[in-house]
Amino acid sequence: MPLTNKSRNCFAKSLGFTLIELIVTIGIMAILSGLGLVAYNQFNRKQAVVSAARMVISDLRLTQSKAYASEKPDACGTNPLAGYQFLIKAQNNGYTIVAICGEAPLTIKDISLPQGVTVTEGFTKVFFKSLRQGLDTEPPDTNYIVLNLQGTDTIKKIIISQGGEIYLANEGE
Repeated sequence: MPLTNKSRNCFAKSLGFTLIELIVTIGIMAILSGLGLVAYNQFNRKQAVVSAARMVISDLRLTQSKAYASEKPDACGTNPLAGYQFLIKAQNNGYTIVAICGEAPLTIKDISLPQGVTVTEGFTKVFFKSLRQGLDTEPPDTNYIVLNLQGTDTIKKIIISQGGEIYLANEGE
């Protein structure tokens, strides 16, 4: 059946989209992309705190391991090893691992936390005594630290049990 002029005009008009349809579609895509970007940024901020917490746990375990094995640095010389300390920096933006042998502490490792991540509460020092003689925290009876990303409510709490177990509060309970 041949097409008439009337049916050709109708067919020609339906080949594309109107300007309004295109604008609405692009607007919806822009809104969805914006929401996705916001969610992605929030995820990245949370991961910064999680990554910092795992780094702190790893270094706490390193400090504990060196003390319990009584691993004495060569710089200690003939001085006896009392243990290792994990010290939170005064600005709460990092920490230092120190060997305690004799009168002068020996810095083993000095670490800065990722930008924006700080220690907001908890201990300022953990002393792991050599040969598994226990641990002391300062202030006493404070067995945790809390890492926070500035400007957000994203926190991670790291706990050290009296038995020496080190874990994230929401992963080890």
